[in-house]
Amino acid sequence: MQVSDIINIILSVLSFILSFVSIITVILTIKQNSKMIEIMIRPYISIYAELTNFKSQTFYLIIKNSGQSSAKIISFKSEKNLEKYSYIQEKSIFNHIEGTVLVPGQKIMTVLNLDKIKNDDIEEFSFEIEYESEGIKYSEKYRINYLIYRNIVQKRICEENDETISYVLQNMVERML
Repeated sequence: MQVSDIINIILSVLSFILSFVSIITVILTIKQNSKMIEIMIRPYISIYAELTNFKSQTFYLIIKNSGQSSAKIISFKSEKNLEKYSYIQEKSIFNHIEGTVLVPGQKIMTVLNLDKIKNDDIEEFSFEIEYESEGIKYSEKYRINYLIYRNIVQKRICEENDETISYVLQNMVERML
């Protein structure tokens, strides 16, 4: 064997190795890009609470799709029986949410009775939600620390003639902070 033949064989082997490494790099890049695209366009259904004060405090429980694509709710579980905290007896709160499709930005909310929650001395609400989009299933767990909301102090300044408007405007200002 001549030196040129040996050099050609070595170059061929190196060329094969470089080609193989390039193919592996392309495959890994495509997989990573696919994951990044999914993260960017997937739905994100969250459960959170809000507190408003229009003459009296109101506690809202909200389910919202903050993602970029629609999602169908497969299951929703609450550690506490939410019916117990409804303003209207025998009304189920979120019992029929399974099968509901939330589009991006859409939210479903309900008001919970603060007096009933305080009577039970609740410290937190825990939820599990499972949803799907484009055949991919997602699941999330949320814990809402009610003690934070229970201990929030909200001061309202109002005139006798425009009490409701004053409360609403002050609440809007707080939301923009």
